[in-house]
Amino acid sequence: MIVNTLARLCEACQGRSRHYDPAIGSLTKAGSGVKSAINQYWLSAVYAAKGDNDKALASLDSALELGFGDFAALDASPHFKYLRDDPRYRKLVEQHRKN
Repeated sequence: MIVNTLARLCEACQGRSRHYDPAIGSLTKAGSGVKSAINQYWLSAVYAAKGDNDKALASLDSALELGFGDFAALDASPHFKYLRDDPRYRKLVEQHRKN
């Protein structure tokens, strides 16, 4: 299952739009037990790549609350390119950078 999840994630994050929903389904299923910061981060990346800013922000907030703190990766990730223009994104990231 992990291999399929990673394959779908890679395809979705490369902009292959037909893979967004399968990647989201795989990540959601993989995180149905205990949520992890990295799972929530990747879920956020796929939602952001898909253009679903509300769900991307909710997942990113969850990732940050669960301890995700690789801000260099977040800053460099092309998946968040358009989300970075959203004031809610900037506020959320700045709040967590301070912690």
